[in-house]
Amino acid sequence: MGNADNLHEILRAGIEAARQGDKERARQYFERVVQLDDQNEAGWMWLASTIDSVEQRKGYLQKVLQINPNNERAREALSRLSGSASTADADRQAIERLRRLQRRQAAPAPRPTPSPQPTPSSDDEGLSLGVALIAAVLVLIAIVVIIFAVVSSQESDEPIGERTLAAFVNATETPTINPALFTDTPVFGIIVAEPSTAPTLPPTFTSTPPPSETPLGPPSPTPIPLSDFTLFYSSLSPGQAQLRLFTARGDGSEAQPASNENLEFRDIAIDPTGQKIAFVRETTSMMEDVDGNITEITAPQLFVAPLNNLAAARQITTINGNVLAHPAWGSDGVSLVFVSDFDNDEEIWFITDDGQNLRKLTDNTAVDNDPVWLLDGSKIIFASDLDSPGFTEIYSMNPDGTNITRLTDDSGSSFNPSVSPDNTLIAFVSDRGGDGDIFIMDIDGQRPFLVTSDDGGAEDRLPVFSPDGRWIIFSSNREDGIFQLYAISLDGDVLVRLTNDEREAFSADFLPAFGAP
Repeated sequence: MGNADNLHEILRAGIEAARQGDKERARQYFERVVQLDDQNEAGWMWLASTIDSVEQRKGYLQKVLQINPNNERAREALSRLSGSASTADADRQAIERLRRLQRRQAAPAPRPTPSPQPTPSSDDEGLSLGVALIAAVLVLIAIVVIIFAVVSSQESDEPIGERTLAAFVNATETPTINPALFTDTPVFGIIVAEPSTAPTLPPTFTSTPPPSETPLGPPSPTPIPLSDFTLFYSSLSPGQAQLRLFTARGDGSEAQPASNENLEFRDIAIDPTGQKIAFVRETTSMMEDVDGNITEITAPQLFVAPLNNLAAARQITTINGNVLAHPAWGSDGVSLVFVSDFDNDEEIWFITDDGQNLRKLTDNTAVDNDPVWLLDGSKIIFASDLDSPGFTEIYSMNPDGTNITRLTDDSGSSFNPSVSPDNTLIAFVSDRGGDGDIFIMDIDGQRPFLVTSDDGGAEDRLPVFSPDGRWIIFSSNREDGIFQLYAISLDGDVLVRLTNDEREAFSADFLPAFGAP
C-alpha cells in the first residue's frame, strides 16, 4: 500500500471514530495524518473538530486557511469561534447552575416576619375601611377572571401524550414518502390507544412534589419493565477490528452475540415491523480509473438483512466515499435515509430497501448528519452545521428535502437526534456544557431539558427511546472510561447500567414491542 493509500485509510478511520463520538481516538488518527502530510487540508479540518480548546481549534483552522485561503467553511468556523469564545465560560456556568437546580427539590420560601405597624388613629379608620372594601372587590373580580381563564384553558388544551401502539400485522394504509416510487403493499393493523406512561415534562421542567391525595379516576396502565423488551447493539471487543452485533433483554441481561464475529454490524437500525435490520459494513471492490488502471477500493456500504437470517444480508448501495452512516427507516418499512459523502461533503440520501430510488435529499456545502424519521413519516430530523460551520444544530425537513427548519440554537454542537414513540419528544446530544450530555425537547424544539445532569464530565452519545417512551438508552464512558450502555428515565432521576464488560458498546436499537425476528 502506497503512502497516499495509507494516508487515506488513516483519515477514513479517524472520520469513523469522530462519527461514533470517540473524539480521543479520532484526534490520534488526524494527528497522524497531519504528521505524515503537513499540507493535508482535510486532516487539519477534521483535527479542529475534535479539539475542545477554542484556541487550539482556531489555530488548526488558521492552518487550513494557510493551505487553502479559499476554504470558506474554515473561515466561517474561525469567525464563529472568535465570537463564541467570550461566552464559553458563561455557558458552562449556566449548565452547572441548571444541574444544581435539578438535583434538589424546590424549598418553600421562608415566610417574612411582619414589621411592627403603627396603630391607626380614629380619624384614619373610616378611610382605611373604605379602601379595604374597594381592594376586596378588586381582588374578588381578579380571582373570578383567573378561574375562568384556567377552566377555559383546561377545556381547550389537549394533553401531550396519548400514545398509540401499532401492531403491524398488515395495515390498510401505509404512509409512504412518494407513492409513485413504490409498489402499493397492503398492510393490516391493530391500533391500541392507551394513555402515555411516559412522564409529561412540566412547562418549566422543575421537579414537583407528588400530590398529597391521589385523584379519583381509572387506574394507570402498569409500566412495562425494560426486561420485557429486546435490545440489539453493536459492540467492539478488545483486539477486534470490527463491530459485532449483540442482543439482550432491555435491561441488559442475557446478552449474547447475534452474529458471527467475522461479520461487521455498524450503525444498526431495526425496521418498524421488527423483521429487518439495516446496517453499515465495509466492502472491498476493484475499480478501473480513467487510465485503465485497476485499483482496490475499500468503502462503507449499506446492507439490509432479515433479523432471523443475518447471513442473508444484501448490499443495497455501491457508493464510493469515506463516509456512509446512520441509516434510518421510514414508517413504511421500505424507505431508508442515510448519510454519505459521495459528492465530497456529507449529505442525506434516500433509498428503498431493494437498492432502488437512490436520490439526494440535501444539497449544500454543510455537513448534514444523523437523520431520523418521525414515526408518521411526515418529517426527517437531522443534524447540520448549515448555519454555523463547524458546530451542528438540530433541524427538521420534509421527506423530499424541502422546508428545512432549525430547531436548536445553542453554543457548541447538538447532534444524534432520536424521536420518541409518540412523536412528541426529541432526545439529542449537546456539548454546550463542555462535554456530551443527553437533552430532550419538544418535537418543535421548544423546552430543552438536560437529562444527564450529573455525569462527571463524561461523554454521553447515541440516545434512543425505549418502545414505551419511558427510557432513553445511550452509550457513555461515565464509569470506567469504556463506553457502555445505560438507561435513564426522562426526568433524569433513575439511571441503570445495562452492559458491564470489556467490550465498547456503540449504536443500539430496540425490537418493536410487537415484533419478533
